[in-house]
Amino acid sequence: MLTIYGSINSSAGRCLWLLEELGVPYINKPIDFRSGEHKSSEYLKLNPNGKVPTLVDGEYVLWESYAINWYLTEKYRPEWLGGTIEERALVWQWSLWSQLHVQKYFDILLYFVLFQVGTEEGVEVAKKDVVRYLEVLDKHLSNNKYMVGEVFTLADLNLASVINVGMSLQYDISSYTHIERWMTVMKKRPAFVRLMENVS
Repeated sequence: MLTIYGSINSSAGRCLWLLEELGVPYINKPIDFRSGEHKSSEYLKLNPNGKVPTLVDGEYVLWESYAINWYLTEKYRPEWLGGTIEERALVWQWSLWSQLHVQKYFDILLYFVLFQVGTEEGVEVAKKDVVRYLEVLDKHLSNNKYMVGEVFTLADLNLASVINVGMSLQYDISSYTHIERWMTVMKKRPAFVRLMENVS
């Protein structure tokens, strides 16, 4: 059986969401960072970075949430990676874009709100800098039902997991009507609803 290390409220959340979408059996093992479990010799054998998520599939071990999600999708639902080489490239493009150009700004908010890391000035700069990318996303979604055309793909899940971080931190996306429409659809997916029901 698949085992995923990390909690819903970490980067493992997007992997847990995908596992719910796929409907495959899995075990979730949260890691207690406060007690230093992520630095234990046992865990470091699985993930030498001491971070989450980590996936264990039999003897196979994989870390980094985007790599895990690509692997799981390739294994269980390859059509969600796109039907052509062009679509597969777009799924990869938008997934990388979400991490490199959006998540890094929301992470600044996250670390400040949850761990008091950073400064208020840094947070305000991040809020302003992410705008240009949210505008890119909103414009794209004005002409597309989903991230890659008219069907749900891994790009939607990966990117929605990032936008959801901002929303959970009270970042106002109401001026981005197309993102808001799309996120409403994403958050109504049965797999996402099931996952959120498990958040304590």
